[in-house]
Amino acid sequence: CHEAVSHGRRDKTLAEVNSHYSWVPKIVVEIYLKTCIAYQVRKPLKHPVVSKPIISLGVMTRLQIDLIDMRTRPDFVSSDIVYSWILHCIDHFSKFTFAYLLKNKSAVEVASKLRKLFFSFGPPHLLHSDNGAEFVAQVIVELKTLFPDMCFIRGRPRHLQSQGCIERANGVLSVALGKWLDTNHSTHWSDGLLPVVYGINTRVSSTTKTTPYETMFGQQPRSNSDFWKIVKENRIE
Repeated sequence: CHEAVSHGRRDKTLAEVNSHYSWVPKIVVEIYLKTCIAYQVRKPLKHPVVSKPIISLGVMTRLQIDLIDMRTRPDFVSSDIVYSWILHCIDHFSKFTFAYLLKNKSAVEVASKLRKLFFSFGPPHLLHSDNGAEFVAQVIVELKTLFPDMCFIRGRPRHLQSQGCIERANGVLSVALGKWLDTNHSTHWSDGLLPVVYGINTRVSSTTKTTPYETMFGQQPRSNSDFWKIVKENRIE
């Protein structure tokens, strides 16, 4: 359960445990966390930044995006594939996280990932970025034709009051990714990005008091046992 929430803290781990088991006291989780090396080491790739929140009215009303610079530890997947950036997106209302591997931070590559996201979940009403004006303008050019009704907002670069949510989320993602690398004895952070994001989306948010997954989809994710139970009950072949 602890690994399922990407080695999260006590309350997140306890919430995950309680979703599977009954009568597990908080002290048991605290004792376990003291024995978890990945949790104790807590090696972040970047430090999270705390700032004031922004109010959102519903799911996908405001999507905040940012780029996480991984050039100091590029992931050499093959001779022609090297990932050096992460496109990090978060739905401000549900706290649901999306993350994409990038070879570079060009507007064309960023826009291609955003198109995949928007065609899967629908475009947000507001797309919010604090990256440079030239970069944001190029992304707008790439997306405006396909999504003409979407509004684009650019805050001041690294202004904590305008982009605090994504900055904090960057820290959470980076810390969790560092723990994944330690736990799996790996240097390929690209392999850990999807499971880490899944762990973040399925653990309880301290802000919403529920999981981002449940806020986004209205239900908790199906476990393997739940899936096969549904198949059997509905006689699906």
